[in-house]
Amino acid sequence: MNKPDHSTSSAVVEKPPQGLYTSPPPLGYPTRDAMVGDPQAAAVETKSKGDGFWKGWYIHILSIYFCMINTLINSFFLQNIQ
Repeated sequence: MNKPDHSTSSAVVEKPPQGLYTSPPPLGYPTRDAMVGDPQAAAVETKSKGDGFWKGWYIHILSIYFCMINTLINSFFLQNIQ
């Protein structure tokens, strides 16, 4: 069986220098000043997402409250039945 000869390979892989590469900016991020003839940027409609947290928190607290009331009522009636 012949072994491959790697000593004559001319392919050299170099690591890029550290600190010089930066990732590209996110999509829609302006990379230069606006110039005459550039198209107008489209308006983006944003939606509020914060209201759902308070609704969920309120429902959670109410469910805990009703569970506690239910437990107290049940324990009161169970004590009076015996």
